Amino acid sequence: MKFFTTAALVLLFFSIGNAQNSHTINAGNFYYSPEEITIAPGDTVHWINDGGFHNVNFNINTITEVSFDNPESFESAATSDVEMYTHVFDIVGTYNYDCSVGQHAANGMVGVIIVEETSTSVFNQNHFINSFSAFYSENTEAIEIHFESDEYRSDVDISLFNMEGKLLTTRKIEVKTGSGLESIKFDNSLPGGVYFVSISSESFAKSAKVILP
Repeated sequence: MKFFTTAALVLLFFSIGNAQNSHTINAGNFYYSPEEITIAPGDTVHWINDGGFHNVNFNINTITEVSFDNPESFESAATSDVEMYTHVFDIVGTYNYDCSVGQHAANGMVGVIIVEETSTSVFNQNHFINSFSAFYSENTEAIEIHFESDEYRSDVDISLFNMEGKLLTTRKIEVKTGSGLESIKFDNSLPGGVYFVSISSESFAKSAKVILP
């Protein structure tokens, strides 16, 4: 149901984005996708939550504890809702931001929005994974990951995080065109609960929730 809702929202934002004044950024553990976009003054940015508990922080850099010194400063409330936040950018300049929840920023959940007078409202998510799911298999005692790709990439990361955003394990894989299957083995002492598996490359990131018994 959440996937359907997210997809419906993205389609809605695309339909109103033909006027090049509305943009969608997906957020999850631990990414904003696209990580950087260039927009025009007056454009609206919508953040859509793919999963987890996140916010957008344009105020104080969570890692350095120093002001981002953005053209304007603001910070949204942390939420697990699909519709995470919306903001209209009226002031020209470069805006750096991160997720201030836990260690999310330290794990790479940072982004940049560039507002330019002559912008043509660039939007490029460059998604090469068409579908992605993860689940715990009792037979293999591992997390099984299924995905379908429309292109070959040799430098893709698969990572496992806990709810606090701590990286537990990661490794690189080769993704071929078509269906793919990977497994993540983990320490049997890992407590049961909710975890997040992410698949990412330089220009793409997506996560899925998995529950360990």
